[in-house]
Amino acid sequence: MHRKSNRRKGATFALLAATGIGLAGCGGGNGNGLLGGTGGNGGNINTALANLQRATADGRITESDRANLNAARSGFQTIATATPANAQARAGLGLAELALVQLDGNACVASTLANSSTGAADAAALLNIANPSAALAAASHLGNFRELLIGIAKAVALPVVADGTDRSGAQSCISNGVLAKLTSAANNLAAASNDSAVSIRVLGADGRNTLRRADLQILTGGVQSVQGLVGINTAYNLDSGTFYNGKTFGNPLSFDTNRDLRLSPNEYLAPAPYATLRSGGKAQLATALTNLRGGLNNIESGINAKIAETDSSSEAVQLTSTLRTQFNTALTQIPVAREVLTGAFTVPGTDVTTNLAAYLNNPIADLHTSAPTLRFDAAAGQIVPVTPLPNPTFNGLFPNGLPTSFFR
Repeated sequence: MHRKSNRRKGATFALLAATGIGLAGCGGGNGNGLLGGTGGNGGNINTALANLQRATADGRITESDRANLNAARSGFQTIATATPANAQARAGLGLAELALVQLDGNACVASTLANSSTGAADAAALLNIANPSAALAAASHLGNFRELLIGIAKAVALPVVADGTDRSGAQSCISNGVLAKLTSAANNLAAASNDSAVSIRVLGADGRNTLRRADLQILTGGVQSVQGLVGINTAYNLDSGTFYNGKTFGNPLSFDTNRDLRLSPNEYLAPAPYATLRSGGKAQLATALTNLRGGLNNIESGINAKIAETDSSSEAVQLTSTLRTQFNTALTQIPVAREVLTGAFTVPGTDVTTNLAAYLNNPIADLHTSAPTLRFDAAAGQIVPVTPLPNPTFNGLFPNGLPTSFFR
């Protein structure tokens, strides 16, 4: 029913993902783990870093690593609380928190799927995706952070299963717990990257051993992008109960309960609270917009700083010709992503104009009230909206109105 429209709607978010999560992981190196730091409270930092290394030595983050990660976080937190300006402590704290965020996201989803009819298989498949083989590798090369960020995003993006699984618990777990911890990680990484002289030593097999400000800025931007996407993902109630059992958008007639060749919102949308804003959802969407914008700014600043470096031979992220090309390409994409997040934007190659910022600042509280009634047009062989639409601009998301071609 929505094959082409889904591609169009996905274009905006694909662009954000490419310039946010994707860029957060450009880099190289073959390091083995964090081993030491320089600066004040060096002994404490070394102890905290050693705990982080033990947790990530095999390149995976699993529940068996939680104790070491908690010890690392506690050690970094003690130093950061005593000396908030200690950039190394803030960087280490942010890295430890990121690893714990992934575990917490996995736990939220696993608990939700545990009682589903396909629970074991769903959980195993999802957690396999959410734990990439090179999830963290203790920050020894920034490329692994891309996998970590993607892992976090997948861990907290609730799976679409049509077996009546109650996903409301996972949403609460994510938005009330995981999102707050992700925010803390981003804040600590941002604080560390505010120090122009920040460096945190890593030990690589090839001798490259330092993360500096530019690397941390790119990572901070990637985390902020994930914050934004997670905030959007969890702002609306997504628990559809058993409503979609036996129904598929590939067969629209499966929703036509009264066989009148028309689909009202109540026929193709599960009943409330599905598709309604969760408590705090409106503020969460506005914050998501701020995070997405901030993410772009940090990624851009970090890339420019990285390109300006004259010698990266001692760094975990080497400025190779390939990486420089990737960075230069990213710098051409970021202004487009910024435009998407600022105002009206016409999706290339389509007649669809969107204004994501307008919607995130003024979201629809109940999508049932704004969703159009659809009818089957036998002559055209397609499904079209019944006009006039109840909310033609969808609260400003489509400032020129929703084109009929959107449904083709």
